[in-house]
Amino acid sequence: MKNTIYYTIIIIMMQSSFLKACTAFCLKDSTQLILAKNLDWPINDGLIFLNMKGVRKVAFTQQPKKISWVSKYGSITFNQFGKEFPLGGMNEAGLVIEELNLFGTGPQDDSLYTVNEFQWVQYYLDNYSSVSEVLEDSIPVAVSPMFVNLHYLISDKQGNTAIIEFYDGKIHIYHGKEIQYPVLSNNTYRNSLKYIKNFKGFGGDLPIRNETTSGERFVKAVVLSKNIHTRSNKSLVSKAFSILDSVKQKDTQWSIVYDIANFKIFFYTSSCSNMKIINVRKFDFSCTSSYKYYDILSLDSGCINEKYKEFYPQKNTDLLMSVFEKYKTFELGEATKELFLDLADFGNFIQCSD
Repeated sequence: MKNTIYYTIIIIMMQSSFLKACTAFCLKDSTQLILAKNLDWPINDGLIFLNMKGVRKVAFTQQPKKISWVSKYGSITFNQFGKEFPLGGMNEAGLVIEELNLFGTGPQDDSLYTVNEFQWVQYYLDNYSSVSEVLEDSIPVAVSPMFVNLHYLISDKQGNTAIIEFYDGKIHIYHGKEIQYPVLSNNTYRNSLKYIKNFKGFGGDLPIRNETTSGERFVKAVVLSKNIHTRSNKSLVSKAFSILDSVKQKDTQWSIVYDIANFKIFFYTSSCSNMKIINVRKFDFSCTSSYKYYDILSLDSGCINEKYKEFYPQKNTDLLMSVFEKYKTFELGEATKELFLDLADFGNFIQCSD
């Protein structure tokens, strides 16, 4: 009876957040390290940016205490809310960060530096090369959301993983043995670990269900991840995409697999099923090079390094205006057009450091 009550409560919670759902997980074997993620929500627009190192930046925030920095590492990021505000990405040192929706409120502490939920991703990709460096950060940066609260799955080329969440007015961090399963959906990691105990094979008596709620996707991704070595002789990248396909939803827009050990990114989108590949090591991230971008809705296939184009500010502004129109059409929140224009202007004027 206790399991059934808990199961029902979680189902209700997850059904109320279906528009802002995602699934992410990590896999590894003797030769490959993988972080994979489905972006599940109504908007499919996006640009994949080549972010340079040696660039001076400052937090996009109204708080009087603003952190500033010069990017130490270049990165490839998947951006929907404009340049400098990625949903996820990989830096040249092999650090990967992906975000997922989460209910809750982070710390309300004026003594902390804060950035918005997307610039948080860019800040850590700019400044750190590993999970241990992120966790040892002497200046912890909290999230002050513009649109929605998020939590983050982080991995690096050493195979280390961390989960960072902001809720109940606190920062919650899991790493090392605290991560029983390197999987994340849209419930707190603590509650996900409780929820999976309701199912067969994990201490409960409920069968594994083929449903799309956050709890069900977490359970299914854990089960499939645990069985990857017995399923086939496919590469770990192919197995990761197979798991992503299994937890896909009607509004899955992007499916991304980061092959961290080999510094490659594989992805396809809802509008183009052609597999695209980015070779991170083939890019020059120095400020002597120009900013470049790739439109994620392009119809190419194979390696797209040579398909990147020279960045120009109007492209970033056009992205923000397209996303804004869909944001309002789908009634995803109360953010104004002025905010989207401010995001565009901020990203357009970021420059290399003297």
